[in-house]
Amino acid sequence: MRINVSPILIRPGFRISVGPGPYSNADSREVREEQRGWLNDTFTAIVNVSDETFTATDPLPRVPTFWVPLIEVSPWGFASLFALKRILDGLLFSSSESNPSHIYLHCRGGTNRSRAIAQIWLKSLLRTSGGTLDSVPQIPDARWAIDKNLIEGCLPPHFAEFLAAMNRYPTMSAVGVLNLVNLLDEALTPQVAATQAPSAQ
Repeated sequence: MRINVSPILIRPGFRISVGPGPYSNADSREVREEQRGWLNDTFTAIVNVSDETFTATDPLPRVPTFWVPLIEVSPWGFASLFALKRILDGLLFSSSESNPSHIYLHCRGGTNRSRAIAQIWLKSLLRTSGGTLDSVPQIPDARWAIDKNLIEGCLPPHFAEFLAAMNRYPTMSAVGVLNLVNLLDEALTPQVAATQAPSAQ
């Protein structure tokens, strides 16, 4: 049983799909193995942003899994965003039309964490944020997910400034980037910063 996802073309040679965790609805060994075969044949990498392991502890033969666990009721922090942008940027920039990539980005249900992360990463690729793309697609319901996680204190209030600064300093450490954009205090006191969160960027 395949997971119902719609690939989104970011640029020629690179697609991303956002959805629920693999195996979450697999009620038999046969269904699980069918999903594993589909994942192996469809994707070139899996990025798991849930706090459950899924393929991180049950690796696929040909598809690497990157796991950055985000907890729905806890601040995600700049460290997680730093790791996710570096991972997704690396996957994007190593792809080409002759060496295409199709990434599966998932949380558990595919409606909250994965959509928020996909959209804020895509927006960080825009030229207005120091990236290389003139436009990026809108992930369905991502605006709701971003607002929700800002209000609940999961997303750092100034995540957009941080991700844009990562574009300007692509080899710098997270602490170095935070220091350059004066976000060290926010990084050290995420609960306090969350109470001052602006609306979605």
